[in-house]
Amino acid sequence: MIDMKKLLLLCILLTCVFSARGQDLIRFDSEGKIGFKNSTGEIVIPARNLYPEDFPDGLLGIKLNNKYGFIDITGKIIIPCIYDFVNSFSEGLADIQLNGKHGAIDKKGKIIIPCTYDSTLYFSNGFANMKINGKYGYIDKTGKVIIPCFYDKSFWFYDGLALVKLNNKFGYIDITGKTIIPFLYDEGTSFDEGVAAVGLNKKISIIDKNGKEKKTLKYDEVGRLLSNSKSIEVKLNNKMGRIDYNGNEIIPPIYDGLWSDTPSDSL
Repeated sequence: MIDMKKLLLLCILLTCVFSARGQDLIRFDSEGKIGFKNSTGEIVIPARNLYPEDFPDGLLGIKLNNKYGFIDITGKIIIPCIYDFVNSFSEGLADIQLNGKHGAIDKKGKIIIPCTYDSTLYFSNGFANMKINGKYGYIDKTGKVIIPCFYDKSFWFYDGLALVKLNNKFGYIDITGKTIIPFLYDEGTSFDEGVAAVGLNKKISIIDKNGKEKKTLKYDEVGRLLSNSKSIEVKLNNKMGRIDYNGNEIIPPIYDGLWSDTPSDSL
């Protein structure tokens, strides 16, 4: 599962400005933290706790002179800052943005998927959901359209299935686009370990990958599926709590909000 906390951090990126465009940065260490300077000694990225996982595929997004590119952990500029925006690497590809459109590059900076899409491309299990003219579909890592833009909303593939929305209802499809679980639900989460949570008419249930209901729950709204803690956020009377994948209550629904550790790509 994707660590969304890290993903959101990297999507915000480290913003730095210096005049020598294309100049490599110089890494320095201070009290166990990592920062980067330019050749004049000016600190452009202050020392902070950076870990290998902060460099997906070994690269970190930066901003120079209002353009975006990537450096490695030594500070060497690997991909020049020529894009309007970039997102972190996923499965060897990084989303890039030019003139309001999204595409993807590899770790050498080669454009693999031209900037033709209206949504961020983030790959999971070999596929990325994409948007054209208000509709969503899926492409593979070569840019080949696997599932045409047909859906009103789409989410990443997990556990072999993807949550999609059509005509204001949610269902699940496989990687061929075949509907596995019909479009019946008002809300839902991605699958993990063979289960997902769905909601219909304010009734929340745990279902398996065949759509069979495993357990009906007392809650009236489902939140996010959290893969690290193997839990699902739920609401009851506008208060939040958590359940495990079997529907057992972990945190009672008594809180106004919960700050989750690792949410997956779900509702």
